[in-house]
Amino acid sequence: MSRDPIGILLLKAGTFLYGVIVIYQIYAGIVHYLSVLALPVITALALWRPRIVGWIFLWVAFSFHFLYYALNFISLLAMYIGIGFIMEWWPGLKLPFLGDNALIWLVKVLIFLAAAIFVGANKQLFDTPDNQRPSHIRKACAILLAAILPFLPWIEQTAWNALDPRVLDNQTEIKGICFSPDGQKIGVINGGPDPINIWNVETKKFVSLRASHNEPTNSLAFSPDGKYVALGYGQAYGYRKYEARETVKIDLWELATGKRIELRRTEPVDLEKDSHRQVNRVAFSPNSAYLACSSGSDNEFIEIWDVGSGKLVKTFNTKGSVISYTPMAYSPDGKSVATKYAYGEIAIWDLETAAIARRLTEGYKGIIHEIAYSPDGRYLAAAFNKEWPGSKGGTAKGFIDIWDVAAGKIDKTLQWDSDNHIKGLSYSPDGKYIASFQLGDVVNIWDVAGSRQIDTLTGPVYEKPIASVAYSPDGRYLAIANGQYIKLYGMKKNGE
Repeated sequence: MSRDPIGILLLKAGTFLYGVIVIYQIYAGIVHYLSVLALPVITALALWRPRIVGWIFLWVAFSFHFLYYALNFISLLAMYIGIGFIMEWWPGLKLPFLGDNALIWLVKVLIFLAAAIFVGANKQLFDTPDNQRPSHIRKACAILLAAILPFLPWIEQTAWNALDPRVLDNQTEIKGICFSPDGQKIGVINGGPDPINIWNVETKKFVSLRASHNEPTNSLAFSPDGKYVALGYGQAYGYRKYEARETVKIDLWELATGKRIELRRTEPVDLEKDSHRQVNRVAFSPNSAYLACSSGSDNEFIEIWDVGSGKLVKTFNTKGSVISYTPMAYSPDGKSVATKYAYGEIAIWDLETAAIARRLTEGYKGIIHEIAYSPDGRYLAAAFNKEWPGSKGGTAKGFIDIWDVAAGKIDKTLQWDSDNHIKGLSYSPDGKYIASFQLGDVVNIWDVAGSRQIDTLTGPVYEKPIASVAYSPDGRYLAIANGQYIKLYGMKKNGE
């Protein structure tokens, strides 16, 4: 058998296998859009009826996909050999092509390898007789079809989001979300220096609030009385050498009037010792009278601000410490603040003494990404990635530890079968459920009393990592955010 028929046969077999895998992934729920079938179907048609426009389509489609593989290969190589600065300005170029599942990736690579070996010299495809050359119109259509083919899943996703009344288009990448106390508004932390958006859940419209110096917002919180929203960021200005005379810390926006109050730290700050003055987390007291914040990077500290006067009233004794106090949460009784502490511990800070009243630890090291009090204040849930001996390769494994705060011990632990890190969680307003997410595009719903997973919900954008999840305080919604979209699930029935 000559080279030409072998090339055609290999491409047909590879395309057929590729199509079978895509159909299986759609059936299994791994890939959620039907447009991923476009490449194997159109490629199969071009191969079974080669010549005329088939060769134009194949060349252009292969070129686009080859570019995709090459760019991702370079970014993966940079990550594995530790060239971190490349990733800062070129984070892998995640174009909306097809899924990144390992099996389908392998099949695609084999198809394009076969194309590189055989198709380049294949006369059946690329040496069309003069009387079979396509018209300019047909040639243009073939090029256009091949060029837009990789973006069909993204187009389909965008169209479905526009048609789904549960989906809010934030128009920019989302870093985090939280609900107002009445459940009628959603505050959105946007990526980069973009302003935050305050969404009205009923009207599906938002207004933007920009930080006073256009800094990136790291944290936001609504006051329990619904009067304010606090934006946490950091900006040092008016400095000479290593000393900043004034640091704008927090913006308090009065939602009814749009009035902004700036909370400022006025004593000199040594920027040589602490070069990153961002506010990492803000949290209101239950009576809305005080605002707690954890700030800094090299030397992180905790402060309590009086909302009414705008004055700094208390600084916790963290001097000389290099421990991170993010995440943090105010207790429902307003008497303490819980923060991450050390490497895998939680500190309960007494607000009267500004000192640690209790440390919660089970002896494992790891990273705590989020903590949240149960509505009654009895329990504290921690999204803890433990360095667990039973995990694959000794890497950290994701758990939700639910601590009995008064007893100082773990009441129960929720865990996955996978070794993925847990990134965040949210308690339902009745305390019966916890919504959590890992490194993926799904959210797990847990029955706390039964210590079991009862549902899995998808984010609004498939194959995009979940950025944040939040229950509304009125019990109406569970909001899931990824990409530039927020999806609202009804709470009356899971998955509604």
